[in-house]
Amino acid sequence: MLPLLLLSLLQESSLYGSEIMKLIDNMSHGEWCSGPAAARRIYTLTDAGRREYPATRERLLDELRSAHAVIDQHLKALETMVSGERIDHEHNHS
Repeated sequence: MLPLLLLSLLQESSLYGSEIMKLIDNMSHGEWCSGPAAARRIYTLTDAGRREYPATRERLLDELRSAHAVIDQHLKALETMVSGERIDHEHNHS
């Protein structure tokens, strides 16, 4: 997810590492942070990177969608299992 976020931020304009860190910190509600060395650099997409961005974006989004589907399946299975255990537990003590 981070590569997609970085690419989308840099698609707009070049950014200093400190600007990227602040944007990502705000978007992630403080869950992600980087080392201080990254703050002093400026990051930009090359012409080749700009050309590749649409295909890369779609590939990364597809990977995220696939991961989301797998997580959703496991979550539903876990919810069903926990629900069933709760019902069995209550039934055995009635």
